[in-house]
Amino acid sequence: MSEEIRRTLTDEHREESRKLKSLWVEREERVSQAEFGQTYDIGSQAAVGHFLNGKAAISLKAARGFAKGLGCEIADFSPRLAAEAAALGEVAGGGSQPLNFTQLSKDEMQLVMVYRSVPKSTQAKLLADAEAQLRQHQGEGERQPPDASGRTAHRRVAAHLE
Repeated sequence: MSEEIRRTLTDEHREESRKLKSLWVEREERVSQAEFGQTYDIGSQAAVGHFLNGKAAISLKAARGFAKGLGCEIADFSPRLAAEAAALGEVAGGGSQPLNFTQLSKDEMQLVMVYRSVPKSTQAKLLADAEAQLRQHQGEGERQPPDASGRTAHRRVAAHLE
């Protein structure tokens, strides 16, 4: 491992890894690091090992995977990443309850990141296209129920992002 990577690891990162490894050791389901990493979208066996042994700072994506796989909350091993996830959830949710950003699928996360990376004019076009697609699907099947404010999920997100 390069000296540059070692220097970027803080005591906080190492403590997060120590807590995560403790949860890993206590888990009931015994699967290999390779299988766990693949199942929970963390990465290779080496990546799982590096996160558990404090050789790499735990990323938000990895924290999400570990929390799902270990049946715990991100805050159980990283208050820092839990706060980051909560902050992202506040800006991504829009409804009366913030979106739990840590529970997004890989595709949902990618959609959010793509949306945020394009100009506002493109965002408006993407939302309009998505609404048109949703109306088409609603005409073919079940309608999306509104929340207490009378807005559907895509309207809540659009209103929050404006």
